[in-house]
Amino acid sequence: MDRAFSKIWIIITLIIFIAGGIFAWQYFGMQILDENTDYKTYRNEEFGFEIKYPQVWAFHDLSPIEGVFRISFWDKDCSIECGSVEINIKNGNNKSFQQIKQETENKYSLLFLPQALPFKEIEVDNEQAFIIPGYEFILGVVVVTHEGYIYEISRVYSEKDVPEELFNQMLSTFKFLE
Repeated sequence: MDRAFSKIWIIITLIIFIAGGIFAWQYFGMQILDENTDYKTYRNEEFGFEIKYPQVWAFHDLSPIEGVFRISFWDKDCSIECGSVEINIKNGNNKSFQQIKQETENKYSLLFLPQALPFKEIEVDNEQAFIIPGYEFILGVVVVTHEGYIYEISRVYSEKDVPEELFNQMLSTFKFLE
């Protein structure tokens, strides 16, 4: 009995140690954007926005879906195992912010986790926005509307995640052009 308990305790300790190592590897492996980090600005005149991203990152247009502009930012030194920050833009069909939020909450409550409702509201560049909690491969989506478009800014999961702090720093640099 005492021997079986010792084996279980050793297994639990090993699992915790391995999980901690994986977490530290993921967290410290990504560059955090701060005052001392060089960054670039991605500017899109067509959809009227800009966002800053770390200089060691790259971006790629993912727009083959009809009616949706998609772009992804990721650490180019990290290849495919890294997560990314993606921006999807689509026509809002003249719906108000509240209509879009309500429709999204209705879909979310049917498909995912109704206990996450109502969505938390925030501001992005002085515009109303809301946060959709993470699910499956998406670690969270910020939805903002501006001049008839819906902008979805998300953290996409992979083996090596984009830290939430870096995502929030990039989100704080997202600006609409005047």
